[in-house]
Parts: sequence; structure tokens; C-alpha cells
Amino acid sequence: MVELSSQPQIVVSNVTLDSRFETWVLTMITFIKQVRAELLQVTWPSKQEILRLTLVVIAISAVVGVYLGIVDALLTKLLELIVS
Repeated sequence: MVELSSQPQIVVSNVTLDSRFETWVLTMITFIKQVRAELLQVTWPSKQEILRLTLVVIAISAVVGVYLGIVDALLTKLLELIVS
């Protein structure tokens, strides 16, 4: 006996599209559960730590910006002396 399904199915490599989709969905659900489990194990920084580290990044960026500005100005003057 042959059963006919009410829904049309596309067969690719002897695997129906429905079963491939179900496998994909189950894989995604497993992945999301694993990600959630990992995120629950993370030790998140406190607000005070975040503020302090943000200020450190801003300060270092400012120092590097000033340094590069000075180097750029000096190289520009040097190039002007060479060209003229």
C-alpha cells in the first residue's frame, strides 16, 4: 500500500524537505539553549567597573589622538621644508 500525503513534499537525496527543516529547527533550538546556558555562567562586570574601564578607553584614545596629531603636524612641516 502507498500512502499519499495531503502536503506535497520535495524529495532531495532521499530526504524530504520537511525532515530537513525539522532537523534545522531542532538544531537551532539546541543552539539557543546552549547559548543561554553559557550566558548564565558569565560573570558580568559591575556598573562601577564598566564606568572605570570606559573612562580608561576614552583617556587612552585621547592620548593616542594627540600623539598622532603631533606626529602628523611634524611630518607635514618636514614635508613642506623638503618640497619648498
